[in-house]
Amino acid sequence: MASVDGFTPFTQVTIFDDVTNEDVIITAVGTSTITIQALKNAYTKGAKVARSNIEIDTVNAEMGVGNWETYNVQVVEVV
Repeated sequence: MASVDGFTPFTQVTIFDDVTNEDVIITAVGTSTITIQALKNAYTKGAKVARSNIEIDTVNAEMGVGNWETYNVQVVEVV
């Protein structure tokens, strides 16, 4: 089973396949699923989900490299 560890609501992920991509916001995280806002594009089965490791420093208005982790995500169905 894929892990949802590290995913949190109201953070951005990128959905992409070999044709298109878009950035979406995670709206909820369950025990084994993540829910995102409505997609604007259709994606092929096996589309990927990626999350940046950038950490934003709002005090100094800078972006820096955050922690690196690996996540296994299995898309059961994209509708």
